[in-house]
Amino acid sequence: MHTDSRSSTRRPDAIIIRPRDLMAMMSVSRHGLTRMISDEGFPAPIQLGPRSAGFLKAEVEAWIEGRKAKREASDRPQTPCV
Repeated sequence: MHTDSRSSTRRPDAIIIRPRDLMAMMSVSRHGLTRMISDEGFPAPIQLGPRSAGFLKAEVEAWIEGRKAKREASDRPQTPCV
């Protein structure tokens, strides 16, 4: 019986999302993704090869969670209701 050693050593924090898949997932254009990286603190891609890049899934998820936390904090009243 042959077992795939790659699947047992794959780290969840090292999953890479390619730009095209990320753009589809987030419903943004290439320009929108570039703007998010430069203006909104979105994680920069990592270079995989001379003409290849990708985004770490864990960093993308952390950025989204941060945006959700910021949204939830702004939804709460600043002063307690009396």
